[in-house]
Amino acid sequence: MKVYINARFLTQQITGVQQFAFEICRYLQCSDIDFVLLVPGGCVVPQALSHLPHKVVGKNGGYIWEQVELPSFLKKKGSPLLINFCNTAPLLYSNQWITIHDLAFMHHPEWFAKSFARVYRFLIPRIAKRSKKVFTVSETIKKQLHQLLNIPIQKIEILHNGIHHELLQAANNVNAARKKYILTVSSINPRKNLQTLILAFSQADLNDYELMVVGAKNAVFGNTRLEVPKNVVFTGYLSNAELIKLYQESSLFVSLSYDEGFGIPALEALYCGCPVLLSDIPVYRECFAEVASFTSPFNVQQAASDMRKVIEQPPVAVVIEQLIKTYNYADSAKKLIKLLRETPEKM
Repeated sequence: MKVYINARFLTQQITGVQQFAFEICRYLQCSDIDFVLLVPGGCVVPQALSHLPHKVVGKNGGYIWEQVELPSFLKKKGSPLLINFCNTAPLLYSNQWITIHDLAFMHHPEWFAKSFARVYRFLIPRIAKRSKKVFTVSETIKKQLHQLLNIPIQKIEILHNGIHHELLQAANNVNAARKKYILTVSSINPRKNLQTLILAFSQADLNDYELMVVGAKNAVFGNTRLEVPKNVVFTGYLSNAELIKLYQESSLFVSLSYDEGFGIPALEALYCGCPVLLSDIPVYRECFAEVASFTSPFNVQQAASDMRKVIEQPPVAVVIEQLIKTYNYADSAKKLIKLLRETPEKM
């Protein structure tokens, strides 16, 4: 059975969602699955995936490509199975599997640009109900898909996130000397709660430390106005090598997000031996209860106190092997491959 993969993610800035797609595709190439990446017109396939089977379809990009040109191509091919790794998919195409990473756009549309929230709130529930399978990355989001969108629980499968291949291959000296950096890796948007993080950092009396904010604003999110002291550094997007270096050098990783689907940066920080302080939200408790410290994302004073506490009394180094055994792209790809082998050619 030939399987097609929606490769619109190749046109997007790489964040956790796109990283998931990249890594699963890398592992699929080592299987016997006959698959082809379907690429929007004008997209240049990055070198890391250029050796994979791919085909340029249509002339457009974005939603027009995904909603019109992509399904038109597939229907001419007899409506084969399409796999979508990055939240969206063709609405008027039923022989497909979709991956939904979180439902923040349903819980808090005010965190996003109005047009983006409207499109997602219209498309995603309908696509999820029409799709043959729905994947997500955590038990927390699986429950939300069932409760909020009424997706049958037996239709939802979990494919966990993991550590990307460049980090796995990097020299990982967890005992390296730490610099006076506090690190967060985050898009600049309201749900990441950066203003509380910056205020807590300012009140934590850590004047000889720098707060390093890795990430940039994306047009899909609502406005985020931040008051920024001098010892807060916005780096913008970094290369994987630059980010790995920061993970290895930082004294603390912090995320005070209000809502997440998983928490890839926290996992990566832990892998690099960096202590982690996280907001006390369900998905972080699910994934990191035994290996992270937690604080309130709503209480600046509490977050400041907990930040200082973890800096002054770092926790015992985490034994990461069990965490990586649970959360890795190789096992997620194996699960996907097993499901594909069990799927009849005509669904």
